[in-house]
Amino acid sequence: MKRLALSVAIVVFAASTAFSQVIVNSAAYGGLLTNQTELNDEVRKDSGPMAGLYAQVILLNRFQVNDFLYYAWNVNDSTVLGNHFIADAYPLQFGIGSFVLGGGYEFIRLNLDDTSTEYTQNISIPYLRVGQYFNIPGPVRLSLLPWTGVGYQTVSGDGTVTIEIPGPTPNIEQDFTVDESGYLWMNGINLSVSVRRFLDVQAKYGLYYDVEAEEFSNNVTGMITAYLSRHIGVSYRAKYTESTGDNYNLYNMIGLAYSF
Repeated sequence: MKRLALSVAIVVFAASTAFSQVIVNSAAYGGLLTNQTELNDEVRKDSGPMAGLYAQVILLNRFQVNDFLYYAWNVNDSTVLGNHFIADAYPLQFGIGSFVLGGGYEFIRLNLDDTSTEYTQNISIPYLRVGQYFNIPGPVRLSLLPWTGVGYQTVSGDGTVTIEIPGPTPNIEQDFTVDESGYLWMNGINLSVSVRRFLDVQAKYGLYYDVEAEEFSNNVTGMITAYLSRHIGVSYRAKYTESTGDNYNLYNMIGLAYSF
């Protein structure tokens, strides 16, 4: 009986210890998305409202999973639905930090509907990555994560372009499709600064190389969260994503964060 009681006590203690090492971060955002794109030899730039939800689960020194779901509307006569998922494991621990083995999946759906064009496009990018965390502990904790990986990008879409013909002649509708895919060589570096759990700052830079198109693209992400209490804070999030030519997306969002 004593052994059973001792076993139960050990299990309860281990479970409570494991749970105490779990951190959950979440945030709800609202803001503005700016898009510049070239379509039918015309450069179009517009901004519209955007909303997003962020969630992250961390088991200290073991793994982290995060997901960012967002939606924007009235941007260049388009709506944008996106989701960015990342999961990382830390199988090896060193004195300076942890080895990172992870991957992610990014999905973007664009629906365009203006006076002359109807178009739906889906972009999906699954990827794997490896990296190494370098940690500097203290009242101001610093961590640096350089990483490299490979992804496979698929771009598919279909639409209709309406060509207006003067006079009584009916307009011409021309259907078109897009079907492209290829490998991406992905590199990045992440910097995190945490001040006694009251201020968290993150900056991320990514450089991607499209093997098929032989083109580079850049993306920069920043996030600042200032906690008003142990659990509640105010968070600002921004991201710039560059694609082919002069096309880009830029969003700025602010929201309420909750951590436990």
